[in-house]
Amino acid sequence: MRVQPLNGFRMLGTGIHVSKDKVYDAIHATNQPDWKERGLIFIQGAEGDSTDLGFLLDKTDYMVVKSQ
Repeated sequence: MRVQPLNGFRMLGTGIHVSKDKVYDAIHATNQPDWKERGLIFIQGAEGDSTDLGFLLDKTDYMVVKSQ
């Protein structure tokens, strides 16, 4: 799916961040407890994320631009 963060977010202690002005690929965070109820996703391709681990957001932090 494609999502747009509602705010800019930075991961503390790293240079990883996402911008509210960009649209990102994302996947459901199925390895997290209550992922479905909380709408948890991992953003892929966050700036500064060379490992592509993903940037975790919940449903209050993003809007879906395109679902799969």
